[in-house]
Amino acid sequence: MAQKHKRAGFKDYISFGLIVALHRAITSVSWPCARRLAISAADLAAKLDRGSRKQMMEKRLKEVFPHLDHPEIRRILRGAYRSLFESIVDALHFHALLTEGNARNHIKLVNESGKPIPRKQEGVILASGHIGWWEVGGMAMAMMGYPSVAIARKMDNPLLEEYLSRLRKTQGIEQLPKKGALRGCLKALKDGKNLAILIDQDARYHGIFVDFLGKPASTYSSPAQLSLATGTPVVFSYCMREGESNRFRIVIKDIVYPRPDADRQAEIYRITKRLTDNLAEVVRAHPHRWLWLHRRWKTYPGKYEGHGTRPAAS
Repeated sequence: MAQKHKRAGFKDYISFGLIVALHRAITSVSWPCARRLAISAADLAAKLDRGSRKQMMEKRLKEVFPHLDHPEIRRILRGAYRSLFESIVDALHFHALLTEGNARNHIKLVNESGKPIPRKQEGVILASGHIGWWEVGGMAMAMMGYPSVAIARKMDNPLLEEYLSRLRKTQGIEQLPKKGALRGCLKALKDGKNLAILIDQDARYHGIFVDFLGKPASTYSSPAQLSLATGTPVVFSYCMREGESNRFRIVIKDIVYPRPDADRQAEIYRITKRLTDNLAEVVRAHPHRWLWLHRRWKTYPGKYEGHGTRPAAS
């Protein structure tokens, strides 16, 4: 049965028009100018945000970094707002560079894993989180020969969904709807394609609990399950900008290979925890670059008792 598409309403057209106009405005000014505007907008957003989400972010930062005083916590929080706004601006300008064919000199690949990077066209699972410049990282990996299929939740606005999907596809990133994605993921890996997954979203009762920054977090185990099912290695990477320049560093932090002879559940837990530990290490090193806006610990042990969320057991 063909999937029904939501029809765009009046509000969808209005918001779509505003987003497209903003996109064009950002890329029509110089990159440094656009970044300064992003920082100003981020500072304003941080100042105006007095809701429960900002309070939650401050609370989580204090729990993760109990040794930091209040001014330092607020500095990290302000940096998180700035990082989000800057990453959007940088992704749009980097996309323009790619379109013009001038992006390669703006990327540096660093392999810290101690293992050789899997060859192109063999298919890998690219795991990362909402840390640093994840959109730039996805485009850069595609440019370096690792185009990917990315799992993404469909946007409520069908016009924006189509627009964003088209932009990503032009740079080697194919979107796969989050709902019912397992079959598409398996097919992509069996066809030798690469699969990109962000691992730091609350998995509700679909996940398993592993420690993340000192608290149990319901975590999607799909990268581990897919790795075991196909024998595909999982490459944990992240992208950071080099200072205030227009250059970016893609860091391959870890490469995890499945152990097919191990106990399946234990292996799923091992891979999931290792990927989560990798992300936690990067967040601790760059706390102002992580998206603390996510309600990462929304699901706690026992919240969905009987729905299938598994405890953190090795």
